[in-house]
Amino acid sequence: MSVLVSPSVQKRKQIENDKVINDEIPYIGHVDNFTVTTDGRDYIQLIKVSGISFLSADDIEVNSWHRSLNNTLRSMAAAYPNVSFWTHIDRHVENAYPAGVSGNYFADQLDSVYGARMKKTKMRVNDLYLSIVYRPQNNVVMKKIFDLIMRNDEKGLAAEREKSITVINKISDEILVSLNKYDPERLGVYTHNGVNFSSTLEFYNYLVSGERCRIPLSRTPAKFIMSTSRPFFGSETIEMRAASETTLCAMIGIKEYPSDTTPGVFNELLGADYDFVLTQSFAFISKDTARRALKLARDRMSNADDDAKELIDEIKDALNDLASNRFIMGQHHFSLMVKGKNQEDLLDNVAKSRPVLGDIGMVTVREDLALEASFWAQLPANFKYRPRVAAITSKNFAGFSPFHNYPSGRKEGNHWGKALTLMATAAGTPLYFSNHASDPLDKDGSTKKDVGHTLILGPNGSGKTVFVGFCIAMYQKFGATSIMFTKDNDSEILIRALGGKYYPIEMKKPTNWNPFHLPVNETNSAFLKDLCRHLGAKGRTLSDRDEKDIDYAVDRVLALPKSNRRIGRVLDYLDITKQESVYTALSRWCYASPTRPGQRDGENAWVFDNKHDELMENFGSVPTTGFDITRFLDIPELRTPICMYLFHLTEQLIDGRRLIIHLAEFWKLLDDEYFEHFAKDKLKTIRKQNGMVILDSQSPSDALNHPISPTLIEQTATKIIFPIPGARRSEFTDPDKGLGLSEREYELISEELREGSRMFLVKQGHGSVVAKLDLKGMDNELAVISARTSNVRIVNELIEKYGNKPELWLPEFYKLKRAE
Repeated sequence: MSVLVSPSVQKRKQIENDKVINDEIPYIGHVDNFTVTTDGRDYIQLIKVSGISFLSADDIEVNSWHRSLNNTLRSMAAAYPNVSFWTHIDRHVENAYPAGVSGNYFADQLDSVYGARMKKTKMRVNDLYLSIVYRPQNNVVMKKIFDLIMRNDEKGLAAEREKSITVINKISDEILVSLNKYDPERLGVYTHNGVNFSSTLEFYNYLVSGERCRIPLSRTPAKFIMSTSRPFFGSETIEMRAASETTLCAMIGIKEYPSDTTPGVFNELLGADYDFVLTQSFAFISKDTARRALKLARDRMSNADDDAKELIDEIKDALNDLASNRFIMGQHHFSLMVKGKNQEDLLDNVAKSRPVLGDIGMVTVREDLALEASFWAQLPANFKYRPRVAAITSKNFAGFSPFHNYPSGRKEGNHWGKALTLMATAAGTPLYFSNHASDPLDKDGSTKKDVGHTLILGPNGSGKTVFVGFCIAMYQKFGATSIMFTKDNDSEILIRALGGKYYPIEMKKPTNWNPFHLPVNETNSAFLKDLCRHLGAKGRTLSDRDEKDIDYAVDRVLALPKSNRRIGRVLDYLDITKQESVYTALSRWCYASPTRPGQRDGENAWVFDNKHDELMENFGSVPTTGFDITRFLDIPELRTPICMYLFHLTEQLIDGRRLIIHLAEFWKLLDDEYFEHFAKDKLKTIRKQNGMVILDSQSPSDALNHPISPTLIEQTATKIIFPIPGARRSEFTDPDKGLGLSEREYELISEELREGSRMFLVKQGHGSVVAKLDLKGMDNELAVISARTSNVRIVNELIEKYGNKPELWLPEFYKLKRAE
């Protein structure tokens, strides 16, 4: 740090325990939806900040954030010198589970078991706040003169109030834009059950009462209805008696600042295993005042020994930086209110906190004489109570209060409402996960068609299949329809347990598909012509004559009664005499017919040339439909036409319903020019129609290097990456041809996260976090979500015996698993 000048602390008399606390709370009430005024005619607005993920950020990126915050403070000081800031970090236990009832037997069972587990897991979240305090009269003497002149001038006071409201709203608007990447949300008046409440006053009430409760708007000054529980002050301990529990608190202050600061000096506290509230304030001082303070410090150091020479040089540099407007200065105060359930717990937590501060070169003290002043100074605009005020630079403050955090997602207000589920991060904080990445410009995350498209990468055995299956089951509580393209029968048990339809596409076994039984309309007619062109081309380019012949033949077949329509009938209207003809190519997909003497059954007739279509009759009528793509995935001749048909049916479901399309080994599944439109256009259509696509691959290199991948990947707002030892740096860090991960994110997935740890990187928007889906001990549910071949055989036998209903065969399956 360039300089720290600590003025002597102005000690106040200790307040007796029976002192009415209303006198210490400065708030009168709201003057508009966002602005609260004080009894000293200061004006306050409160912004809640989600924060920015620092754990996986590069040093270059962190330093860039730091410079940006410093520039924001500089511009604020230049335009609004009467502004001060209070920042708070409220770390507290948070494990409320986003439960939901779907009516689906297995999904509800999974949600109940997992939810009970997570409710027992003690996790803590960091809520970040920024209070903007605008003082129309910043100088104490000038304020007294103004008050004397205006005490009987109602019009003058009203004019000051209107001007102040305009100014603070303008300041707040500018701050919201500057902090866009931190996901800010301005708090204020809201309505619940027809009554108006204040989320701003509720947070300030929480600071002094420890209780989270609604504070209604009232004609009574807010200070008289706040502090819903009363703090009691001892010699160095505060007791906060809430209705349901009592909390003990200690106030930690700074006795001596560190000689240097870096961005995020308090980041270690963000993972602490105890509750606390960290409060800081920063009030701008003029350049002349700052210059005098620096020169005074320099002169004092000049009379010291040689050890002070380095600090004197730093002060000289600081004077140059101040003159060059590289920073501004302000009066800073700090307190860390550590909480505990009892005296032993409190002492233990205080003991844990002080070394964290000591390791950054900070000398701290547990407040005793300044205990009450430190407590009340947590409230924004309580300038008179701020203890141990010191002059620091805007660079220092940007490092002390950088709005770093572990992403926690949104419990509510996601595109489909509640979060999908709750997971724990590597730091022990909760992550309310939703595939839909909320727009940080949208304060509640719900008014835009947020992108839910998701990319999941991880080698075999990494936990990818479990993650996908778990999410598909959880989405049942949103009433979503899921279409899954899976491999190796890994999702068969899950799909059947969800009451879905599962289609194991087996070579040479009739699929019972007949595309010509689609309803006759323009869309289906165009698709059938595309399909027949593809099958009739057999890799060559068709002539205009060939295409016209196919179109004519398809139209003739569609004119037949439905019972007579099938792909084999197309041959009846094509020329059999041409060499390398469309007829010859298409006949590979058709059974022999008495109307075509000498024809043999086509090699691929089992795919489409069936009498009825059992698929389209039920498609989308059940919550989950799955297709096993294993046997044809590596056979392009089969893969492309099969996917053409299945994708065409899936497109019929893009009608505004909540739709999830899961594509395993997506890069291979879409490996044909025909699907370029899917990559370029269809994902946008799906998004706009309330659907999302989940792309996954266990071969990251193949997936990332495929020509179709960049177009698909750039449309995925959520990326889930499991540990990939030996991952190529360029594939993951290149912003154009790769995933665009930071170096730190790359190190996490390639080196630091262990295989088999079930941990993974979640990257959404501006941030990323390491999380874990912990299903340890949930053996029954795991056996369903990720199927083994032996279990698939058992389930099929049970279904044959007990029927398709999961509530009949699943309990029997669990019994067999427990007996193993």
